[in-house]
Amino acid sequence: MESPIIQRQQPITGYRIYRSTSSNSEGFLTAVGNVTSYRDKSTTSGIVYYYEVTAVNSAGESPCPTKPVPGLDRSSVTVRR
Repeated sequence: MESPIIQRQQPITGYRIYRSTSSNSEGFLTAVGNVTSYRDKSTTSGIVYYYEVTAVNSAGESPCPTKPVPGLDRSSVTVRR
């Protein structure tokens, strides 16, 4: 079954960003609009964080997040389309 994002082919209206300090256990961090980057200003220096991103549109949230991406403190998450 295809995701709601693919089924309706509606434009992406935003993204949901998930973060944790260990891979594959990311929790919801924030929702952003249709942007291509996000700067996480709530990190602690010296800690590696893992991020996942899902796309959102009028059909809902994509079920498959990106693969976890490690980032250092003050990380920028870049969304590539």
